[in-house]
Amino acid sequence: LLNVESKNGDVNLFLTANDMYDYGFTASFGEIKVPDILKNKILNQKNKSSFKYSMNNAGSPITIHSEFGNINLNTK
Repeated sequence: LLNVESKNGDVNLFLTANDMYDYGFTASFGEIKVPDILKNKILNQKNKSSFKYSMNNAGSPITIHSEFGNINLNTK
């Protein structure tokens, strides 16, 4: 279990195909930017600032919240 919170600033996260986590992302006053290759993995998306994402149905939760900034997801 890992929780990450940013008050002022962007969060940049790099994912690989071997990652074994479930993610929860929220951005209060920002957007979550997802590359096209990862969009088919989104489990639940309410809007551009909140969604859940699963890599390989691992169940190890990671939550990331940004108060005033974006969350940028990238792949390697």
